[in-house]
Amino acid sequence: MNCGICHGSKLDGNGPLYKGGEGPFPSAPKNFVGDANMIAMPEGQMFYSATYGKNKMGSYASQLNTHQRWMVIAYIKSKQAEGKSSAGAAAGGADSTAAKK
Repeated sequence: MNCGICHGSKLDGNGPLYKGGEGPFPSAPKNFVGDANMIAMPEGQMFYSATYGKNKMGSYASQLNTHQRWMVIAYIKSKQAEGKSSAGAAAGGADSTAAKK
């Protein structure tokens, strides 16, 4: 609920406030699942950003307690891992097809 309004339900940075540039928010929020820098970001740095804010994103310390913020980070990291698994499976499938030829 707190993250999806900007980052989108798919965590792709295309939430209702951005809407592909058609929403009221003028710049795209970070894409948590497609941006290599976001995927590589350590959990502690993500927690710090959620706690104190970063760039245009304000602090969520008053909306989410410490445990909830860690739960959000775990959720984001799980979605990033799913994306890696899907990409790896697709690449693996392409490699195995090429090896059969």
